[in-house]
Amino acid sequence: MKFGFVERGEAKEYMDGLAQSELRIQKCKECEKYVFYPRQYCPHDMGELEYVKASGKGRILTYSQVFKTGHPLWANSTPFAVAIIELEEGVSMASHVVGVDPSTVQINQAVEVVFQKVNGTTFPFFRPI
Repeated sequence: MKFGFVERGEAKEYMDGLAQSELRIQKCKECEKYVFYPRQYCPHDMGELEYVKASGKGRILTYSQVFKTGHPLWANSTPFAVAIIELEEGVSMASHVVGVDPSTVQINQAVEVVFQKVNGTTFPFFRPI
């Protein structure tokens, strides 16, 4: 079963960045607010968006331990932690927390992005720092 992101439209540059081990997010040229997930226009003022390289650092807002996955791609990875990560730029994204026992993950824990290729697609995962 193929699993991955849609590599077209607004998401193409995001996906290209992941393939180059870069976490790219959008920033509005008018209001200068950061935006994530990829969109055509700024949700704050409908301004034009450009991609910028994100710091890749953030903190865990909330998380869940996964013991039984709904997708066969992750079946051999359980248990694992999935978290909502708030990047330094202020946007949030969901991702796996790697490199640590999932039972030790904590809210407000500092994390940094790491890139892992899974089934041919590069994913932005996060590890505690």
